[in-house]
Amino acid sequence: METQYLDLLARSLGVANIKVHLVQDDPALLPQMDNRLRAMLFEDFSYGEVYAFLDRRVQEGALVRLRDEFDLQYFFLRAPAREADAAGELVSMGPIQTARHDREAVLVVINRNLLPGRLLPELCEYYNAVPVIADMDGLECLVLYLASGLFQQRYHLDYFPNADASFPASRQIEHAVRESPQLARVSVEERYSAENALLEAVAAGDYEKARVAYSRLNRYHIRARADDPLEDRRHRTVILNSLCRKTVELAGVHPLYIDDLFTRFATEINRVNAPDSLDTLMSLMIRDYCLLVKNHAMKGYSAITRQIVSYIDFHYTEELSLAYFARMFNLSKTYLSDLFRKETGVTLTDFIHQVRMRRAITLLNASTLPITAITTACGYNDINYFIRRFKKTYGLSPKQYQKVIRHSSALWEPDPQ
Repeated sequence: METQYLDLLARSLGVANIKVHLVQDDPALLPQMDNRLRAMLFEDFSYGEVYAFLDRRVQEGALVRLRDEFDLQYFFLRAPAREADAAGELVSMGPIQTARHDREAVLVVINRNLLPGRLLPELCEYYNAVPVIADMDGLECLVLYLASGLFQQRYHLDYFPNADASFPASRQIEHAVRESPQLARVSVEERYSAENALLEAVAAGDYEKARVAYSRLNRYHIRARADDPLEDRRHRTVILNSLCRKTVELAGVHPLYIDDLFTRFATEINRVNAPDSLDTLMSLMIRDYCLLVKNHAMKGYSAITRQIVSYIDFHYTEELSLAYFARMFNLSKTYLSDLFRKETGVTLTDFIHQVRMRRAITLLNASTLPITAITTACGYNDINYFIRRFKKTYGLSPKQYQKVIRHSSALWEPDPQ
């Protein structure tokens, strides 16, 4: 099987935090199938027997769905073999739960499997890390289409009968339960790892990665910090705002920019009165902090470049030039030009224009100022030069851009009738 196809399948399902693994007859890798549940629970559980069973049971062209004795569901398929006379490789997808397992549901699982009650907190944490997919039939169709398209092979659906599971329900009677399974520790570590992936994406200003990481993180169930759902969600939103603030500071964004954004979101958090609106606000928060890094991060810059960037950001209306900064730092224009371009990837003059053009777009979007006033507010003395520079940057003149904005706004105005 081509590794790239497995990677595409893993990334596609990974958005919903569903794990995809190549099932190999390797004691170190086989426990990945159930996210190490049985390896942590039991002293001597044999995944080798599970592999042997799957190898016999999962046929070519079949997408097999299984529900095990822990109320967890899985998909298995056999991917095309690299060689014509070889068997295809086994792929597992899961575990998945169709509804959140609260303490009562976990107790049912414990009693049905004759497990000691002391495992309740451990198993609750394990289930908190398992993604919940209510529409399993819809997911089934999605996996079927993905597999058929990626592997260029027609798959049909197959099911394990209840009495014929790859993780037999009688196994727990034969295996000693570990005294300290560490299920909670591993599950919490996994959630923190997902949170770190989100913050790393924010620190890089990579919104696409941050959006995927946030979607995965949302699949983890976090114990409520407050009895009221709105206050609990508000608490999480405040935490995310604080985490993003420190993350972008470490990425080299000037504190003044951070404080403006942080304060705006802190104010908005207190105004929102619906949990769903807070979910939307958290998504906007991630986007805006990524944009902040993308536009203003200075990590890796020398002290001189940092000072120049900060000065331009806050004094873009002044007469700025390479000669101006060379005099400011008592450096030759050649040396300063080479240093700035090497570290930022653009010339100092182009950077000044970039900052001014971002300000121009902001003013055009958020105000009704005439073009002459916007020209001055962006640091230009010549309106014709400003217009040429704007058109070179955005492909439209400021007037044309204003018309587009007004037309777009008019489309969303309510019908007076």
